[in-house]
Formats: sequence, structure tokens, C-alpha cells
Amino acid sequence: MTKTLTYLLAGVAGVALLGFGVYLLFSNPTQELTVAQVQTLGSGEEVYRAGDVQSEGESAVQSPQSISKVFKITDGPVAGAVLLQTHHPTTTLARFVLQTTGHVLEVPLDSPGAISRAVSNTTIPGVVRALWTPWGDALLQYLDGETVKTLHLQTSTSTQATRIQFLPNDLIDVALSPNGTQAAYLLPRAGGADGYVARSDGSAARQLFSVPLSQVLLSWPSATTMLLQSKPRAGIVGMAFSVDARSGSVVPLLSGLGLTATADKAFGMVVYQTNNGADRFTFAHAVQKGEGRPLSFDPLPEKCVWGQTSSTTLYCAALLTLEPAGQVDLWRMGVGSTAESIFAFGVDAGGARLVATPGSSDGGIPSDVAEIMVSPDDHYVLFIKRGDRSLWGIRL
Repeated sequence: MTKTLTYLLAGVAGVALLGFGVYLLFSNPTQELTVAQVQTLGSGEEVYRAGDVQSEGESAVQSPQSISKVFKITDGPVAGAVLLQTHHPTTTLARFVLQTTGHVLEVPLDSPGAISRAVSNTTIPGVVRALWTPWGDALLQYLDGETVKTLHLQTSTSTQATRIQFLPNDLIDVALSPNGTQAAYLLPRAGGADGYVARSDGSAARQLFSVPLSQVLLSWPSATTMLLQSKPRAGIVGMAFSVDARSGSVVPLLSGLGLTATADKAFGMVVYQTNNGADRFTFAHAVQKGEGRPLSFDPLPEKCVWGQTSSTTLYCAALLTLEPAGQVDLWRMGVGSTAESIFAFGVDAGGARLVATPGSSDGGIPSDVAEIMVSPDDHYVLFIKRGDRSLWGIRL
């Protein structure tokens, strides 16, 4: 079981955690601790306050001075990253968490030569996944033996110590609401999974829905609607459901071989792909009309992120040439690697625009993209390179 979990957790960000077993904190879903009380998670840091310098021995990250379109932000391994915008002064920050230590750092992208700033020096070894609120707090997941641990790390205050609260153990998957104030998560049960909704720190949890499926992924693209889908595998029938975030009503949405999907922020359009083992087909599904139409491009939905300022633009990592359908499952299992480019796809117009090719004259090195994010103003794209999990930026 440990090998299986480790294997899945090292995959793409869009691939969720497979958690089975005893969830020890189910009856008491949250525990609130200060940083000084979580020394058992690592080497034992002093209470950290936002604005403190980075910990001794941790390399500084300097904002890139290169004018290349593709530029490196930091060496890996990075567990997860997010792009934030501040207005006093106005700048774009790349905030990221280190996989080995769980330390959170940030660096401004609009200030050449700027040095990284430590946001949290709390040591959490072996972080494998990070979800972020719009203001930069994080849900972090790591393995403790065979147990999947999930914690909320509050880093947004400059006057208080960083705070940690634990969610239940062994979550199948977890997602944050678009405004970052709530979290939804799945707990395994006999014959399926139970869905819960809580505050983003895991407090005030309540059961929202149940499904007779355990191999499922959860996302929360729209304020009022979640997307629940079976884990994709080529040639195997998959299903996608919409979940009302208030009532918990679960409604079948799509089905198909090797189904994988992503929904826009209004949950009005779902881009999905089917894979029969030999061929892949990509469609745009209008939710209200219940109609789908084929698209001319075929990136994996889990390698795409919706634009922030344009509700019909998808930024995706994809090959310049057609990728064999059989390669998809190998990629999900961590086998093989292919150099990709970043595209902007217009879902309405159907056109595609090449944004950058890492390793070309655009800068950077050839990269198989593990995770992709876009800034709130659509001026930057971040991606984590598969393998060494170094963090890179692209100027749009």
C-alpha cells in the first residue's frame, strides 16, 4: 500500500490521493496547534512569524533577471506553487512549498534581483501536494508511514505565529472552494466514499453527500458546484458528476471510456476527453444545454488550467506533435517523459496559440510538465517540471 500511495502522490497535481484505512481523527476532525507544538513533524522550528528570514542553510531564491520568456524560479523539489498578486506595491509573487522540508517561500516576479522571503519555516518533511487559497494559505499533504496526513497551514498573518490544523487522515481527495474559505474532502467507507464540507482549516465539518465509488477525484471549480469524477484509465468506462455545494445533490454529467474532465469557473462548460486505448477525443460540453461538440485540440484536461481573466481560455501543457493514446496511462503511472510546450486554447473559438516551448529560443530547458498554474491577471504561467520538480515561470 505504501508503494502504491507514494507512486500516485508523486504524479500530477490533478491526480488525487488514494487513501484507505483507519482515519483516526474522524471523530475529532480538527486539531489546532501553534508552530511550537508541531516539532514532532520535523526538526523542531521556533515559532515563526511572517517576515522572518529564511532558515539557516536554506538556499536563497533570486528573482530571475533574464528577459527570456521561460525562466527558472527555483531548483526542486517543489511540492506545489501558486501565483499571488499584491497591490501595495502591485506585484506578482510566486509562492511555493519545498517538498523536503515543507518550508514556504515566495519571490516577486516583477522585481529583478529580488531575494526570496520565507513565509513559513515550519518543518513538514515529505510534502507531496499543496492546495492554495487566493491569499496564500495552504492545504498540505504528506505521508506518515502508510497514513496520508492533511493539514491547513495559515501563513497570511504578519502578527501571529503560523498556525496548523489537521484534517482527517487518509482522505481519498480534497479540494478548496474558489474563494478559499471552504474545503471539501472524501473519506472512504464500505462500498464507496462520503463527501464532507468544512471551513478551509477543516473545522465545522459536516457530511454533504455519499457515492458508491471509491476511486474518485474531487475538484471545486465553481462557487456552487463541485466536479466529481472517476479516476481515468484508458479503455475503462469512467463517469463525471456535478455536486451541489449547498445541498449535496449528485447529478450524473458525463460518461465515456478513459474519461477525464475539467470545468470552468461558472460550471457552464466542461472540457472532457475520452480514451479507448487507441484514440483520444476531446469535447466541450455545455452543461445547461447538455450538449457536447468536438474540439480540434487534445491536451489532457489534468494538464490544463482555466484562465483567470478569460473564462473560455485553457492554458495547457501538450506535445507539439500528436501523442500516442497509449502514452497517457504510462505518463499517469510515472513511466516515460516527453518534452512539452505550453498552449493557450480558445474553447469557444476553437483556436490554439503556442505560448512557449521550454528548451527552445524561449528559454529554459525541455520539460515534461507535472503541474501548471496561471496568475490572477493571466500575465504569468508557472509550471513544475516533472522529475526534479524545479519551478519555472513563463511571461505571457
